Amino acid sequence: MPDDLPHLGDTGEIISKVIGWTYTIAWGLTNYPQIYINWKRKSVQGLSPDYVAVNVIGFLCLAAYYSSFYFSEYVRAEYRRVHDEKEPLVSANDVAFSLHALLLSSITLVQLCIYPSGGQKVSKAMTVIMVGIILALIGYCLFAGIEHNPSSTMSLLYFFSYVKGFVTTVKYIPQAYMNYTRKSTKGWSILFSVLDLTGGVLSITQLMFDGWRKEDWEGVRSNPLKLFLGIITCLFDLIFIFQHYILYPQRKSYRSISRRSEEGEDTKILVRYASTDSF
Repeated sequence: MPDDLPHLGDTGEIISKVIGWTYTIAWGLTNYPQIYINWKRKSVQGLSPDYVAVNVIGFLCLAAYYSSFYFSEYVRAEYRRVHDEKEPLVSANDVAFSLHALLLSSITLVQLCIYPSGGQKVSKAMTVIMVGIILALIGYCLFAGIEHNPSSTMSLLYFFSYVKGFVTTVKYIPQAYMNYTRKSTKGWSILFSVLDLTGGVLSITQLMFDGWRKEDWEGVRSNPLKLFLGIITCLFDLIFIFQHYILYPQRKSYRSISRRSEEGEDTKILVRYASTDSF
C-alpha cells in the first residue's frame, strides 16, 4: 500500500506540512508573551512556580522522545519491525517544537530564579513529584542501558512519553488553582493560552489527517502522546480563557495625566491604558 492515498498524493504531504508547521509556530510562540511579561514587570508574581519547574522536565522528555524517533535509525528500524514496516508519525516540526519549547521553558525557569516572586515557591507536593520523576527516569535509563536491546530502548522512549503526558496533566493545575484563589489572572499571559489552544487543535488535526491519508490508524494509536497532549492542552487553555474573560476579567486601568488649558490652568484627566500584566 502506498504511503499516501492515491487521490491525495503529494498534495496530502503538503497539507500535512502546512498544518504541522502552523501548529509548531503557534506553540513555539506561546512562551514569548510570558517571558516578556516577566521581563517587563521584573517579577514572576502570579506565575505558578510549580508549573514552571515541572514544565522543563516535561519538555526534556518530549524532546528526547521526538528526537529519537526522528533521528535514530536504530529506533525507527525497531518501530518498523513492530508496526508492519510503517514509519513513525513523527515529523520535523514535532522535533523543532520540542527543542524550542525546552529552550524557552528553561529561560522562564531562570526568570523564576532571578525575579521576585512575592513569596511564591515550588510546593512540597510538586517537589516530591519531580524527585519521583527524576529517580524513575534515572532508573529506567540504567535498566535500558544494561539490557541494551531494541525492546528496552523502545520501552524507555514510551516511558518518556508517559512522563510528558503526566507532566502536562499536572502542570496546569497549580496555575488554574492560583488564579482561582487570587480571583485574578494577573501575571499569567492569556496570549499564551490562545496560542496554545491554536497549536493544540492543529496538532490533533495533523495527527488525524496523517492517519487518514496514509490509512495508518495504527500509527495514531502508537503515538498516543501527541493526541493526549493536544486534548489536555485544549482543555486547560479553555479553562484559562474562561477564567480570564468571564470569571476574573481584568479591571480597567487608568493613568492620571496633567493638561494645561488655554487659560493657563493645570487640570488632570484620567486616561485608560492597556496593562501588560496579563498580555
